[in-house]
Amino acid sequence: MSPGRVDSELRRYPTLRRHWDKVTTGGAGAAEEAKKSKKKKSTEPTDDAQKRLDETFLPSLVDEFCGELRDAAPLTPDRLHYLQRCVELWTDLLSQLPTRRFFRLVLLDRHVDVLCKASPLYAGAAAVTGLADKLSADACRLFKQLVTAMTHYLNFPVDDQTGDALARKDVEGQFYGRIQVIVRLFAWHCMGAEPMSPFSAVAATPGVQTVPGHAERLCAGECGKRGQTGCSARSLCGHER
Repeated sequence: MSPGRVDSELRRYPTLRRHWDKVTTGGAGAAEEAKKSKKKKSTEPTDDAQKRLDETFLPSLVDEFCGELRDAAPLTPDRLHYLQRCVELWTDLLSQLPTRRFFRLVLLDRHVDVLCKASPLYAGAAAVTGLADKLSADACRLFKQLVTAMTHYLNFPVDDQTGDALARKDVEGQFYGRIQVIVRLFAWHCMGAEPMSPFSAVAATPGVQTVPGHAERLCAGECGKRGQTGCSARSLCGHER
């Protein structure tokens, strides 16, 4: 994940810092474990290698999934099944608190929901090449249903660490906080194109309900070419309170 998101989450949940430091530094017993691992046969998998696999497998799988979504090559049945099964896996991992606790941040950091909704499969059969018309229509319909279910769990109003349901004011606070972040991003990346002040309160924003539409227009222009800013804006536009 990006350093900014990691730092933000550690500030929200200070108890996670000890676990994060242990993962990133290896802890106090890392040197002793390294000495023991050298005594093992080279053909045997080491504990360190297994730990690295545990830490990188899911993020690497998500990166590969995002790469397949961006691939403009004609869609084959194998690629179609791969994308559908991955979305099902993301939904299953989000529905369980032990895996949701950390995996949701990976999906949010990579804007997986935005990429899915911007893909030809989600757009409809007319945008898909490489499949028969009947199969293409059914595939698009199923993929859209799977993405809708994944997005529901991704935005489900629950605290990822404790599992407690969020109150309405907390959900609205997160939504308005996202608006402030987007306004400041636009002010930073699109100097002169954004009429809203980056330091203004949400109440001073010219119509909170009009911000998503305004963000979409900016995404279609120069700001949409800025990658991360465009994804953040589209994520806001697709977020439901």
